[in-house]
Amino acid sequence: MKIQNCKKMVSTLIAGVVLAGLAGSVSAQTIIYSDGFTGSAGSLNGRAPETRSGTDGGSGSATWVTSGPGTISLTGGGMASIPVVGGGSPSYATLPFVPTSGKVYELTVDLNPINAANSNWLAMGFSSGTTPSIANSVPWMLYREEGDGNAFNQGTSSTFGSFGTVGSTSDPMKITFTLDTTQAAWSATLSVFNLTTQTAVVVGTPTFNYGGSLGIQSVFISAWAGGAGDFDNFSLSVVPEPSTCALLLGGIGIVSVWQGMRNRAGKA
Repeated sequence: MKIQNCKKMVSTLIAGVVLAGLAGSVSAQTIIYSDGFTGSAGSLNGRAPETRSGTDGGSGSATWVTSGPGTISLTGGGMASIPVVGGGSPSYATLPFVPTSGKVYELTVDLNPINAANSNWLAMGFSSGTTPSIANSVPWMLYREEGDGNAFNQGTSSTFGSFGTVGSTSDPMKITFTLDTTQAAWSATLSVFNLTTQTAVVVGTPTFNYGGSLGIQSVFISAWAGGAGDFDNFSLSVVPEPSTCALLLGGIGIVSVWQGMRNRAGKA
């Protein structure tokens, strides 16, 4: 009996080691940048994000760079904000980022524009320039103060995702872009989550497939000249591919079968 118990303990130990090895091979989500904007009140320009890992296309010495007629600033209350300004052009806050092939990236930020009956907006996305503009934004999205939003594959010439209704309440939304570079033709997918109702928002045609790779140089948050509102919980990360998750599940199945065979052999 003692020998049989010892064999079971050894089998369990081996199974644990195998599963630990498989889990280690499936990389967890890697944070490139994150920022909850918790610093003291003042301009975001020149401030380091709370996390800047320096991996996967990000920079370990990155600081926010602001541009445009308005200043995106920390409120001192755990978010970034921009007031209504003039100027007829967007204001930006930017971090350097150069994605590589073979990865899946997620760019996420909470957007909370003021409620107003106009088309001024808050925005986020990727840019093919170190200094972003509407023309070199690829892909990007905007959320209007009047309650609706769009995603664009580049510039404003073509939308591939839309949500909300003009004239509705502009509730705070968690916006996520998933940039998939695992294929020769990269793709971008938009998802939206309403933070007030705690529900996913239906996005029409949420994915755009590009003809190849993209020359992305940075990520940004932005507001139109007349737009006002808050930004919070900014994050850029690399997520595990579905195939690596399948590897772990397959490994669990193999170990389970192996343990069953061992148990049956012990009873024979």
